[in-house]
Amino acid sequence: MNRFAFYSNIDKYKSVAHAADFKYYQKIDLPGGGSRYFYTKEEWDAYNNPKKKKYHTTDPKDDRVIEYDEDGGNARKLNTTWQQNRQGAIMEADKAIERSLKDGGMKSGINAILRDDRMEEFFTQFEGGFENHGWDLTEDGKITGMSDDDKKYVKDIENWARKFTDSEGNSLFDSKDFQDAVMKEIKNRYKVAQDLKNDPDREKKIAEEDAYWEEENKKAGEAREKALKSVHKEEKIKRIEEKLNKLGEGGNVDLNNRPEISTKELEKAGWNDVGDGYATVFSSTYSNENEDTFYNFTPIIVDPKTGKFLGVMSPKEFEQYCYDVIDGKRKDDYNLQIGGAFTGDKALENAEKAAQKIHDLHEKKHNS
Repeated sequence: MNRFAFYSNIDKYKSVAHAADFKYYQKIDLPGGGSRYFYTKEEWDAYNNPKKKKYHTTDPKDDRVIEYDEDGGNARKLNTTWQQNRQGAIMEADKAIERSLKDGGMKSGINAILRDDRMEEFFTQFEGGFENHGWDLTEDGKITGMSDDDKKYVKDIENWARKFTDSEGNSLFDSKDFQDAVMKEIKNRYKVAQDLKNDPDREKKIAEEDAYWEEENKKAGEAREKALKSVHKEEKIKRIEEKLNKLGEGGNVDLNNRPEISTKELEKAGWNDVGDGYATVFSSTYSNENEDTFYNFTPIIVDPKTGKFLGVMSPKEFEQYCYDVIDGKRKDDYNLQIGGAFTGDKALENAEKAAQKIHDLHEKKHNS
């Protein structure tokens, strides 16, 4: 991608000469040349307030749009694909031009369309064409040196501009003011390209601008990768939580609301072979008297509403508690039963597999 095409898509930059002809709120000069114009206080405030600045990319996994801050933080996936999001933005931009035409008349509509990003990209392509692709501008205003694809692109822009009319049905595209403004801007871009070609420091300036955009591109890429990792991490955790919810069905333990307690807490309560590190459930499997139904329990007591760690039952107290719950002698008032009952030929095996799966999922969630 050449630097002009890249430049035209960076955060709505507007290095447009015609901006000087219209009222703007604020202006900043860009490294390597050119300026950026802000037409309203809202635009300027958004630029200076990182909390309001949002950037977008797509998730290569499903093409849905990811919105994130400039540094890649606060990433969230939208429910729309890039194409849907783009179409929505295009429709909104077109409506803004139409409103300007209907409410403010032709001059207001012309100002609105000249500020549109598609027109800025259109003019930027001319600047790049004049400098790098052999385009030229004759004295009578004709463009020479365009390829068939270039001509098609220009025609597409013309067709887009033709659809806008004011409240009296007058075509914006046919307006002399619009035609003059477009030609003036093309001539300005031609002059910029010629001045750069004739500048003795041309190579140095191009190198400086390329270096600037290379650094900007690098930062943008890093922010994008950070946003993608954040979203994928959230999706991974969500999948894990869904599996834990499934494993917790039929029981009284919220497997997604468990504290990670030090295994030393288990040792204090009298448990052996607890290992080093942390535990979330440290489950045990118990059966009914006929040994045809099995249950998983945890000795770690937590507040079922907040997930706050409250304590650990001793092995003896815990065993009695589990048998009393299984035999119906008491309710599971400490909320220690993990999931439902396991029955059938492989009841014990399935109960132990479920306990191991819970352990593995908590480990994956911890390491995500």
